[in-house]
Amino acid sequence: MNAVYEHFAGAISGFGTHSHAHTQRIIELEAIITKKARHAESLQKKIRAEKQFNKQMELNGEARKIKREIAELKKEMERLKGEG
Repeated sequence: MNAVYEHFAGAISGFGTHSHAHTQRIIELEAIITKKARHAESLQKKIRAEKQFNKQMELNGEARKIKREIAELKKEMERLKGEG
């Protein structure tokens, strides 16, 4: 009965997962990605407002790092969706 419920929950969630753990992890990843994306946008605004070139470069490096982390998290989320 649990397997049926998990399959149903995965189907209606839109994730296509068959495991509660995968569904839960995808939800966690979405929250983390949203938070990191907001931080990256904030850094981009700071970069545009910053007058000093070396400070712009430092902020840009940090923004790139966050964008790479977001890409890795998205890959993990797609992998979990693909496992079903």
